[in-house]
Amino acid sequence: MEPLRGGDLGRPSPPPAVAAVWDTGGQKDLRWNGRCAGFWNHPEVTVVLSGMNEESHITENIVIAECSSSFSSGSDLQLIEKVSQTYRKIMKVGCTGCGYCQPCPAGVLIPRCFEIYNNMHMYNTTAEAPFMYVMRTCAL
Repeated sequence: MEPLRGGDLGRPSPPPAVAAVWDTGGQKDLRWNGRCAGFWNHPEVTVVLSGMNEESHITENIVIAECSSSFSSGSDLQLIEKVSQTYRKIMKVGCTGCGYCQPCPAGVLIPRCFEIYNNMHMYNTTAEAPFMYVMRTCAL
């Protein structure tokens, strides 16, 4: 979950700041998002474990793994590094939503709170953030 940011890298549309970086290289597809994590670009990595919720995720992961050998140009790596830096800059809390912190003894839905906070910064949703916080944290 950590390399793919708990699914954030596989969203249909990246945050505007990230989209602007992708646009400089003309590549936006999910395989690049997986590669952005950098795990396919290390020869010492022999196994990659991926959390999957649906059978379609298995197929996606196989496609990503099969095309990983074609990934190596210097300009590709520079683009991916820029995307990685941009995500690190705009994502304020490194929470992947795994839920290992749950249950909170005070009843706080910690992953949801962090998700809303991160989305507020990544997608510039400051105006909607209070509403989303109430809507997402009231549903137990």
